[in-house]
Amino acid sequence: MSKPLPAFADVQQVMDKAAERPSGLRYRLPSYGAAVNFRQRCYKFRVKQQEHMKESYGMVPGYLPTTPYDDLEIAIESPSGERLKRRPAEHFKFYDVVLRHREPQGIMLDVETQEEIDSEVDLDSSRSLDLE
Repeated sequence: MSKPLPAFADVQQVMDKAAERPSGLRYRLPSYGAAVNFRQRCYKFRVKQQEHMKESYGMVPGYLPTTPYDDLEIAIESPSGERLKRRPAEHFKFYDVVLRHREPQGIMLDVETQEEIDSEVDLDSSRSLDLE
């Protein structure tokens, strides 16, 4: 059985804070298992938000629902800041789930002039474009 959105209130609280902070945030947990579980709940919450947006706006052809959390990259790091892709051999006192805004991987260029376009985006103004 699928969990309703209110079941993710703790996740939403952390993801809201991460989305509003330009540098993202670290969410410290006591074990690797707890960090993996929280990261998975973040992913599930994001999917649930998208499903909710689809239901809210109906099935408009070509419409892909967006959420304020879509650009967040969610990773698990050790206390030293090393990104962990699997359970480490040694046990640490804590593990951080790090939520950061994804950075563009390429360079944006004007079609006609080939000049570089400033990639700095005002997150507040870009979010205001989302329909409420």
